[in-house]
Amino acid sequence: MAIVIGILMFMGLVLAHELGHFISAKRNGVKVLEFGIGIPPKVCKLRTDKSWTQYTLNLLPLGGFVRLKGEDPKD
Repeated sequence: MAIVIGILMFMGLVLAHELGHFISAKRNGVKVLEFGIGIPPKVCKLRTDKSWTQYTLNLLPLGGFVRLKGEDPKD
């Protein structure tokens, strides 16, 4: 039970950290392509908002990320 609580607490910290990146990007006009909880591969897409940001849930629950436009060299 302590391990589950520890993972949930860690995920709360990761969520707060990534939310900071997300809010900073949105406020500064950077397009956010994806806000992901967990480490890929993607398990499911939770929703897509009006600015086409995808909110996803990924397989490994030990992390998170915000994918911004321009991070991929192909963009």
